[in-house]
Amino acid sequence: TATGLVEISRLNLNLDFVVFQYIDGLDYLALDFGSDIEMSADGTMLTISAPLTDKGTGAFFVFCRDKLSQTFAFQQRLNGEEERDYFGMLVSIAPDGLVVVALSRRWTDSGSLYVFSRNHLEGYFFLVQKVENQFMNCADLNFALSADGMTLIYGAACSINSPWGKDVVSIYSRKSRNDEFYLQQRLDGKEGEYFGYQLDVSSCG
Repeated sequence: TATGLVEISRLNLNLDFVVFQYIDGLDYLALDFGSDIEMSADGTMLTISAPLTDKGTGAFFVFCRDKLSQTFAFQQRLNGEEERDYFGMLVSIAPDGLVVVALSRRWTDSGSLYVFSRNHLEGYFFLVQKVENQFMNCADLNFALSADGMTLIYGAACSINSPWGKDVVSIYSRKSRNDEFYLQQRLDGKEGEYFGYQLDVSSCG
């Protein structure tokens, strides 16, 4: 459907996957609900993206549970800033669920990365940083977050400044999870390579 329905399954005693829970985007007035789905390594936190929500402003939803035998409960909604931001098109979670990075891709061929950290006491996410520059491209931006949440890389294959595919990969680091990322290094590709089209980073960066 235009709203989207997410099914959560788990193994039963016969080692078959059975649907354990449905989460319906209609309940949250969300469009394109389930466009991107991420789960923490321990299975207690789930994020579901809905980038077409509110005329393309975009949002993603955080669901939590205390143990695997429970169903997920809604905890928080994080929203984009402007129409056609498509906030939440891609989301990445650190394995412990304490860091989330979300991408917005504007129709103007630019974009932003939003870095959130989770409050230990209340369990809610707060914005730490918004990363935005000229190399972010609407169609081909990709990013990766290290497992420790301390290294962030993104690549803009065929960026707006390089229409023939001479592209860049930017590497960001930080000293703690409450700090902002700073640009550590920029890698330039060769013309026609679409450098940075796919990215990955080791657990420790």
